[in-house]
This record gives sequence, structure tokens and C-alpha cells, in this order.
Amino acid sequence: MALGVFLLLFAASLRGTGGSGAISVSCLIPNEEYVRCTWNENGRPDFNYSFQSRLEKRDFMECPKYLQQEGYRVGCRMQYISKFYNLHTKLLANNGQIVSEQKIDLKGLVKLHPPHNLTLQFSNASGLWLYWDISSKESCTESKVRYRKSKDTEWQESLRPIYPSPYNVPFPDETQLYEFQVQTRISHFCGKSDFWSDWSPPVYWGSNSTEGLPTVPLPLGALGVYEKILYPIMGSAVLLTLACLLIRNERLRVILVPITPRPNKNLEDLWRKYNGNVEEWLHIPKDIVDGFRPNFSETACPVREYCTLPVRESWTGSDCSLPMMSDDTDCLSTCSASSSSTLPAPPYDNTPCQV
Repeated sequence: MALGVFLLLFAASLRGTGGSGAISVSCLIPNEEYVRCTWNENGRPDFNYSFQSRLEKRDFMECPKYLQQEGYRVGCRMQYISKFYNLHTKLLANNGQIVSEQKIDLKGLVKLHPPHNLTLQFSNASGLWLYWDISSKESCTESKVRYRKSKDTEWQESLRPIYPSPYNVPFPDETQLYEFQVQTRISHFCGKSDFWSDWSPPVYWGSNSTEGLPTVPLPLGALGVYEKILYPIMGSAVLLTLACLLIRNERLRVILVPITPRPNKNLEDLWRKYNGNVEEWLHIPKDIVDGFRPNFSETACPVREYCTLPVRESWTGSDCSLPMMSDDTDCLSTCSASSSSTLPAPPYDNTPCQV
């Protein structure tokens, strides 16, 4: 009897210790609210294990709250402190032996709640817009949208994660019924998670659900994928066309992009290249330059000053006109007499000359 009890306890001990390779601890951080670790992946365990854990540079602590299934411990719920620390865990059997010992990286184990409050807005200009809310910061999340029409059998998913909402479906077919769902996760900006959230509850739009949906103007900045691609392409095409016109049309280039004059460069050309010739420097036509040159000649006319000298003696004979040279000025003296005459002599000193 004693031998049978001993063999039974020995087999149980071997099962507990030898299962260290089969029993492993897996953890998850639901919505960054708490840490949940479980060890029942292969079904309900046969024994009530004890669980201990610690973060970096801290002491091991017993699980504060066990999760049970059919009276057996299958997991532990702990306080969430930070996902940027490693979690060290120990799983112990009833006899105190370590069944499993692991170091778990918590950074990629966050699983957010599904997006909620999905709404649809239709615009005649740009199509159908899908909006939603999430339980975490939008700057730290990325979302994925899938939708299908009533005639489709497979889902159409967004080609890339969306940062963040809204999502645009341009030119939807109003005769079809659309079904939308969204899921989200932590992006690489805040420590990328390996787990997407569950899909959100579906929201519908189309032939059977158009009534009651508001048709409102879109908020500023809400551009679809096509608009974000089309506008840069159109702008680049306009700039390229303008550049070609400027290169091929010199007159248009001078009008749109006038050349800034450089006075120092022009003056250097005047003296070095044209040797001070202003006409050639300004590129004045030769016929205009020749038009300003005189084409006739003029005889020089000397100008002299004359004065009348008094007659000091009588003259007899015919009329005479004799030039008389004075000491300072050339003067012309004219006399006319038909007979003997005596003229009084006025004072000569300081007599002004008459011109």
C-alpha cells in the first residue's frame, strides 16, 4: 500500500517537473490596462501551479489575482506598469519546483479594443468618407479598413495602414450596399504591437441605408488618396510646361523673369571692350550716329572793335577814307572834304570807342 502511494506521488512529481518544456506562459496587455498571463494553451492543467513575476531589477512577487477554470488556476492578472520592460516569470508546481521560467518582452504584446462609433458621410464632390474613434492616442495607432459591396464575395482591404481616420471611397455605387469594418493597433511610433485589435462592428451604406445619412461638406484637410496623388502630379506638370516655355521663348522669359542689370559689368565692357566708344557700347545704329554729324562747312568771320578818331588838320581834295592805326586799338578813320575845313578837336584822352 505504501509502495503504491509512493509510486503515485513520484509519477505526479515527474509529470510536474518534466512538463517544463510543454507548459509555457504567454502574456497579453489588453488596451494597455493590465497584464494577463496564462498557461492553459494546451487545455486545463492537472495541477494548481503558483505564478511569480517581476520587472527588471525588482524582486519576484506572487500573483495578486489568479484566473481560474473549473477550480484550477489557468492564469494571472497583474498591474500594468510599462511595456518597455521585460517581464520575468516563474511557474511552480505544488512541491515548489520550477516548471517554467521565462523572460517576456512586453513591447509587442498590446492589443487594443476594436474601433467604435463608426460613421459615414457622403459628399457629391469626393465620395464616401468613413470616420471612427479609438480607445488610444491617434498619434500612436494605425488602422486598417476593409469593405465589401453586396455583389462581392471577398473583402477589399486598405493597401496600407491609415494614420488615422478618415477613409475615402471615391465615387461609390449608390445602387450597391457597402459594409465597412475597421481594426487598429499600436504603430511603430510608440512601440509597434504584434497584435491587431478585433474587427469593429460593421456599418452599412448604400441602396438600403442611404436614408438618414447626412450629406455634409468635408472638413478642411480631408482629402482622399486620389486627391493627394493627383494634385502634386498636376502641379509638377504645370511647372514643367512653364519651364519649357521659358527655355524656348526668350521674350516670355525676359517678361516673366527679368534679368537684373549689373552696372559694374557694363562699365567694364565700355572701357575694355569698346575703348570708351559710347555709340558702339550702346549698339546705336550707324545711320543714326551719322545723322547727328554736321554735313556743311562755314567760313570763320573775325570780329574786331573800331573807334572814330578826330581830324586834326585840314584836308583838301576829293573824299578819302584812310585807316588810322592807334597805339592800342586798330581804328578806322574816315574823312570827307570837298574844300578846306577846320574842325575843332575834342579832347582825345579817355575817348570811348564806338563799335
